[in-house]
Amino acid sequence: MLASLGCGLALAQTVAPSAAAPSDAPARRCDTTVTLGGDALFGANKSVLSDGARSKIEQDFMNRIEGCVTLESVTINGHADRLESGAQALSLRRAEAVKEQLARRGLARAKVQAMGMAAAAPAKFCSEEKGAALVECLAPNRRVSIDIQGVAK
Repeated sequence: MLASLGCGLALAQTVAPSAAAPSDAPARRCDTTVTLGGDALFGANKSVLSDGARSKIEQDFMNRIEGCVTLESVTINGHADRLESGAQALSLRRAEAVKEQLARRGLARAKVQAMGMAAAAPAKFCSEEKGAALVECLAPNRRVSIDIQGVAK
């Protein structure tokens, strides 16, 4: 571009390239999985969050999403142990209970998908225990895993 200086002279002006030139580098991701489980979250055959579960969700999940500038999706997978009746429906209710807790904390429901996994992916196998000891041994299988997908800050 030329600017007139008067007297018939012109000064060439250079235009600086934009400081916000697009980068070819991929965006950093904040993808992670948080697993919450055991009797601290759900009792046997229960889908109601325990008192300690709400603070656990805030500590383990809400702190993780603070590292995301853009939260793309959250998938909550509810799990049950092999002894629980109606494992498919129960595991879905567990995922829905966590979804509702996150919604109360301000997470948009539209970004969250809740799924029931029944007893399909046990965290712990218990073959020797019987009775109450078996129920206690299977506690890690009564859990919820939360998959976070997003772009990091």
